[in-house]
This record gives sequence, C-alpha cells and structure tokens, in this order.
Amino acid sequence: MYIDNNQFSSGLLCTVDTKLRDVPANVIEELGQYLNPPLLKNWRFLAGKLGFRSLDVANFSLEPRNSTQLMLSRWQTLDFATVSFLYGKLLEIDRSDAAKILEPYLNQ
Repeated sequence: MYIDNNQFSSGLLCTVDTKLRDVPANVIEELGQYLNPPLLKNWRFLAGKLGFRSLDVANFSLEPRNSTQLMLSRWQTLDFATVSFLYGKLLEIDRSDAAKILEPYLNQ
C-alpha cells in the first residue's frame, strides 16, 4: 500500500496499487502487440525506463515476437512492479496507446 498525497488531500488515506502479476495474461499479450514491433518507441525504450541493462535487452530481443512479454514477465517479480508504475513509464515514452490497456487495472 502507498499513500498518495493527492488522494490524502481528497480524504482518502491510501489505496492498494495493483501488481502487474495480478492482471490477466491477455493484458501482457496486448502490450506485446503494441510494443513488440520495431517502432521508434518500442519495448527497448521501456526496458531502459524499467531499469534493464543492455545485456538484458539483448537477451529479450532473441525472441522478437515475445520481447515485451519476456521483459514484463521478469519485471513483474519485483516488489515495485505495479500497474501504475508501468503506466507512468509508458506515458514517459509517449506510448499512451499502450498505456490505455492498463487503465482498467489502475488502483483497483
């Protein structure tokens, strides 16, 4: 659980932030459909924002049709791997199209 200052000021004390590992598998697959193609702001940019090193990216790229899924599968094991964190990182790389997939799972 975390305390969000914006929610605190509105009278809510805290909220549960959905872990990425708790979303349905099809959500990860949908993200892959958006981020796997070799576009300018693809999964590689996201990998950097999520803290992966060049060697990790090279390993994920061995399966180009599943690179996003492999990366997120590994990342979701971390304690801070929440839907809202990923959502924010997608917005940082100007991928609101992919971020939209996560909106139903924000702060459930």
